[in-house]
Amino acid sequence: MTKSILNEYRPDEAEAIIRSGGGYLKMQQLYIMFELISDTVEEIGPKNFSSQAVYDTAKTFSIDVDGCPHSYTDTKRVSNDALASFEVRADEKDIFRRESGPKWYPVLNEP
Repeated sequence: MTKSILNEYRPDEAEAIIRSGGGYLKMQQLYIMFELISDTVEEIGPKNFSSQAVYDTAKTFSIDVDGCPHSYTDTKRVSNDALASFEVRADEKDIFRRESGPKWYPVLNEP
């Protein structure tokens, strides 16, 4: 998702932004939060919006971003339900998503 947005709105700068580090990936977390806020407002209306309402909505909220599931619970405050595995290839001077193994590794949370 983030690369698509970068290439759409900053095509001349996209590659340089990507090469400068992973900070640009924070857009995914912002997207998730904006969707959670949107769901909260749709559920209770803008006049009743509060941090407690966001928390209450988050307990049943889930979303898929680029194939990765995200959700919250009463005690789970980080949305990622899975993580990908990457490898560094020095000869290509780049980082690549691993092609072998599962596409996503589940995040295990303590009860």
